[in-house]
Amino acid sequence: MTPPGPKAWTAPGNDYRGIEKVQPGPEPNAAVILTGGSVRDSLLSQSAGVSEILDPAAARGTPAEVVVFLGPDEDPGPGWLARHLGWHQLASNLVVLGGHVPEDDRSTAIIRRSRRLLSGDEAFIAIQQSNVSMRTELWDRLGSPGELDLITGWRLWNEGAFFIHDPDASVTASGPALPHTGSPGWALLLEDLIPHRRFRPRPSALHSTPKVSWVVQVSDQQGVEAAWEVCQKSTFPDHEIVFHGPASALVAVADVARHNPRVTTVEGDGPGSIGAAVRACHGELVAIFDSRAHLPPESLSKAVARFEAKPSAGVVRLGYRIGGDRYLRFDDLAAVDRALGAYGLPLFAVASRRELMKDPLLVTDPATAWKSLLARNTPALVVSPLVEVDASAPISPRSIGFTEISSAGLGEMARVMVREMRRERASDEATARSMDDERVSVAYVGFTGHDNLGDEAVMTAIQSLMPWAHLESDPVDPRLLMVGGGTLINGRRYYLNRLLRQESPVVERALFGTGVRNPDYWGVTEPMDDWFSFIDSALVAAVRGPDSVKNLRKLGYHRDLPVIGDPALSLFPPDDFTRVEGRVVVCPVFTSGNLHGGSDEVVFAALADLVLRLRAEGRDVILMSAFPQDDRWLIDLMRRSEVDDLPYFAGYANIDETMGLMASADLVVGERLHATIMAAAAGTPFVGVEYRPKVRDFARSVGQENAVVRTDEMHRLQEVCDRILASSEEAVAVTAVHVDAYRRMQIDAANELHRLLVAG
Repeated sequence: MTPPGPKAWTAPGNDYRGIEKVQPGPEPNAAVILTGGSVRDSLLSQSAGVSEILDPAAARGTPAEVVVFLGPDEDPGPGWLARHLGWHQLASNLVVLGGHVPEDDRSTAIIRRSRRLLSGDEAFIAIQQSNVSMRTELWDRLGSPGELDLITGWRLWNEGAFFIHDPDASVTASGPALPHTGSPGWALLLEDLIPHRRFRPRPSALHSTPKVSWVVQVSDQQGVEAAWEVCQKSTFPDHEIVFHGPASALVAVADVARHNPRVTTVEGDGPGSIGAAVRACHGELVAIFDSRAHLPPESLSKAVARFEAKPSAGVVRLGYRIGGDRYLRFDDLAAVDRALGAYGLPLFAVASRRELMKDPLLVTDPATAWKSLLARNTPALVVSPLVEVDASAPISPRSIGFTEISSAGLGEMARVMVREMRRERASDEATARSMDDERVSVAYVGFTGHDNLGDEAVMTAIQSLMPWAHLESDPVDPRLLMVGGGTLINGRRYYLNRLLRQESPVVERALFGTGVRNPDYWGVTEPMDDWFSFIDSALVAAVRGPDSVKNLRKLGYHRDLPVIGDPALSLFPPDDFTRVEGRVVVCPVFTSGNLHGGSDEVVFAALADLVLRLRAEGRDVILMSAFPQDDRWLIDLMRRSEVDDLPYFAGYANIDETMGLMASADLVVGERLHATIMAAAAGTPFVGVEYRPKVRDFARSVGQENAVVRTDEMHRLQEVCDRILASSEEAVAVTAVHVDAYRRMQIDAANELHRLLVAG
């Protein structure tokens, strides 16, 4: 009996960390595809067996379990094939990229800037022409792609493959590892066939590969007609439609599908039709749509825009309106889906096709696969418009809800299921709290879950200050509603809306180290009465810096509030950090012109000049990114600095490691606010690049206003950096006095909050 092969690896994004802990399956056999040249003698000497050596034209249909591509005049080193096959013993959906000697500059840069392909959603760009391996079943799924190029890399990525770089699986090469991509014609082809935002910035109905694939569940001809109208009225043009349902329902659209490449039908009336429909999709995104739902024309456009703003979400949801009831909480949406959706899938949601394809259960058990997708990603929500559902419509026979009341209308069914799931989760959380020192459940309002360094650092710090609390963004039955750190007040209703959705007469309130946007700079961007009533009813209300108090007064609130500093000041560097003499960390941000002086170009030019001079002085310069979308601008700064291999650090990936980096440096030059805050917490001098008023507010709060350069005064940057470096001991001493005082105040505020909660 043949031992079972490995399972597919599932994790968010391209996160393959931990895969080496998987129990390996049997060693597969391999077919080596020679794309040119002759290295057969080297192949025959490999310790792992080679079952076939093939030309590309003969690759299709090979019985080998793994295909490995080897390029012209590439000589594999000892153990090369064993390294490749070792990965494929662990999972069935891996694309392994071996190393090249000498290194290819482009491939090396891509891998380095993405933390060996772990960060971002562009790992497919690292595809190589050769020294690449994958399971044959994955290669065969592509049809006949021909050579390995960016288009093939995208298709593998969209099939749910994980890209892994293994420099130890190396070959000696004389040519580049990446295909040529410089011609205008090639760029147009990439835009046509790869709907990723990097290659296609604007949607169009004229592209061969659509951005979005509607996957429409229909049960009869009336459903087809209703869904067709919704899809055709959508304001988002770059889509295809995949209908799935019984053959009798698809008759009405069969002729259109034969003549329109952007319309497909998949026959089937069971769970398997879901997976078959998703496999038939070509888009980057899948819009799962039940024809019983009614979508405003802008629904898909709003969902796609939200996904583009947060591609790591994996899923974008819209709220539901069923009769007079609105459902906006993720738990409530899941309950409605379970009650009303076909096979537990949503009435409407937009998901990454890649995320859907990672789970083989999609074919046999779509409800479980969907739950798994939601569990490994942090969905994003579009509050408006709402998906409208007729409350009197009958329950789908494919619903996995309470069948004993399936004769009821959708509205009643949804309410019953939401109440039931809330009771279940409340019971589970109560049990978990009793097993976890009975920690207080806290609904935390902040910009968390987006890989933003500052906001994640603030929440981490608050959690450390409040070990008696369990902080979550959306717990089912919280005891406390806390507005945390970050510049949240006067924030264009984003945080206010979240606060209002979670307020309840039975939930206590707290404001802990929150910042207030300056109305002189931003204007008044939201109604303030709701904020004022929240502050007045809070058990503890404290703000971040002195300007926060002043800004509240400008907005009409005149009570005095204590200033306790930014909560991230309560972070500490790890014990094992090492000071590196001469190190300077630079952390920029690109604002699209929304800064003092209105020119990011001036700022980046000044930072590039600073980097050049610091390196000329022999200093160790490291660029740090505080947010994934900043990564591309670090690359731009490298280019301006004429140094393509500047060390790069993804600060948002690990708070503890970032604090270690801050503590290791002689100076931190931070345009991102929390680069300067975390430097102060680590005891390192900083220079704040004041692109907005909050940077100076913080510097003033720790006695370092003279360490600030406004972005419309960048000619002063090098002079200020020299001065702070020359007086670093004094800067550290002055800052430490303020930081220690804020830490004591934060501990006192946290303890007082706990005392009041226990007393109440």
